[in-house]
Amino acid sequence: MDIKLIKFNDNIIIPTSMYSNDAGLDIYMPEDGIIKHGVNKIPLGIGFCLPAGYCGFVYTRSSLTKRGLIPMLAPIDSSYTGEIHFLVYNTEEDMQYKQHERLCQFVVHLISHITPVVMNSQRGKHGFGSSGN
Repeated sequence: MDIKLIKFNDNIIIPTSMYSNDAGLDIYMPEDGIIKHGVNKIPLGIGFCLPAGYCGFVYTRSSLTKRGLIPMLAPIDSSYTGEIHFLVYNTEEDMQYKQHERLCQFVVHLISHITPVVMNSQRGKHGFGSSGN
């Protein structure tokens, strides 16, 4: 699938995949920075024009997940064409990164449009875990 890329920063490298069957595109950090312990919102200098019926997510690369970076997954709708950000929770000490280092990847998902239909529950007011272990 071809998607249009929007540049918000002149320092970007066009996202790439290492292999043709990779799930997403590796994103290169546009500038040096620090991922502090806790919640981080890091601008990536790019945006995408996704076709209707698709959304995107920015995930960590698997090598960084094992170092304590947990992606905070917020869907990027096809109607959004602004700059995307790497939303990540760092469970460890502050982590420095360098310009053009690959920290995250952009993955596109096919979506289904849903329409809620109201109904009564047969389980009543019992919630998660109400049936025991």
